[in-house]
Amino acid sequence: LGHFVFIQIYAYMFLANYDKWRRADCPTSKSSFRPYIMIGIVIFCGEDKDNDVAYFQDMYENLPEALRIYVPQSKLVRINLNNFSYDNLPGRPETQAFVETMKRLYDGTLQGNLSTILERFRTTAIDRRIEEVIYSICTFIYSKTKINFDECAEVVRTLVQGKKGEEMAEKMLTGTYAEMCTKLYAEAYTDIIQTEGPKLEARGIAKGKAEGKAEGKTEGKAEGKAESILKLLDRRFNNVSSGIREQVLSKRDPIVLDALMDHVFDCKTIDEFADLL
Repeated sequence: LGHFVFIQIYAYMFLANYDKWRRADCPTSKSSFRPYIMIGIVIFCGEDKDNDVAYFQDMYENLPEALRIYVPQSKLVRINLNNFSYDNLPGRPETQAFVETMKRLYDGTLQGNLSTILERFRTTAIDRRIEEVIYSICTFIYSKTKINFDECAEVVRTLVQGKKGEEMAEKMLTGTYAEMCTKLYAEAYTDIIQTEGPKLEARGIAKGKAEGKAEGKTEGKAEGKAESILKLLDRRFNNVSSGIREQVLSKRDPIVLDALMDHVFDCKTIDEFADLL
């Protein structure tokens, strides 16, 4: 938690008052305009387990006294989620589910705990609002772990019994949810393409030259792209067979490799990807 985080919070607070002032036709008299009294709240996970209250003025110890009157006196409440155990999370089930998701992301236990998180909705009526909360949590966990569409859908089908559960599971396998997850996945792992890709390409070029191939550079680019595809497949499905690996690595046509890269994000199962090969 640096000062910049607090400055952002205060900026939002003051913009809210500015918006209220504008909507009141910009009054010039103090008596005709009452601003909101803002209290900022930051909820976070961190090593320092103390909850506390901070004042904006106190964050700048060396501030000249002449300027101090211009610095807001707003209060900021800081709540560290590490003060709460998983058995004693605050709020209603939807709040608890979000808090548990953030805590597990922070402590590295998010993988494999989607069912534990969503279990908090076991006795909750699944209306449209709760349904959207469940989709949001599933989408976030999808973008951060190795869980795939089928696993998400099965967890929801188990949690929500009957026709409603089947409908929700079907939504997770098709349409908007799948598109949202695919987009998030693509954004979250472009670093594999942008960072790892050039490294793998360079390694492939070096290998090609070492083997005395005149086409070493072309071979290296192809091999680098193929290995990037395999990394993405591993991240999505975690069960890529040796046969699929050999087929991907055997591809050398850049057009084919680009098509396979796109298909990584479009396919719902590893078998669907294998069919394209």
